[in-house]
Amino acid sequence: MDIYENAEQLKKIPLLSGSDQAQLKLLAFTSEALKFSPGEHLFKYNDVSDSVYVILDGEVNVVRDEDPENITNLATIGKNNIMGEMGVFLDVPRTASLIAKGQVQALRIPANRFIKLVTHNPEIALEVMRQLSKKIVVTSELAIDSKNELRDLQDAAYEIQP
Repeated sequence: MDIYENAEQLKKIPLLSGSDQAQLKLLAFTSEALKFSPGEHLFKYNDVSDSVYVILDGEVNVVRDEDPENITNLATIGKNNIMGEMGVFLDVPRTASLIAKGQVQALRIPANRFIKLVTHNPEIALEVMRQLSKKIVVTSELAIDSKNELRDLQDAAYEIQP
């Protein structure tokens, strides 16, 4: 894809849909277009959060794999989503790995460029807050579900004991 095609693709991403064409072209120009094969890491747990990734095509698995004996698939994310922004905003290492589920095309946006885009565009900043809030809600629901499952297992184990 060229810069113009990448800019058109970026416009389809809800987070960036309010950006003007010049901003999107600059973002496409300063980004790196990448292709990943099935099973290939876009980034790994504990890597430096030096960029965000825009999924242009395909799907990725968000995985907690710091312990090879205990790998957990947290989510599957598809086209037109941005990943890695939390680590960039918090300036912390990656909290999960991102692995291509099949063939994936992505744009890698350097952290400083993404931060500049967000801080200079209130409409994008608001959409980032919305997206992050949604992630918090989903994560909270997963935590509650996990807690309830654990409680049910503990109750079942207690009933089995003599």
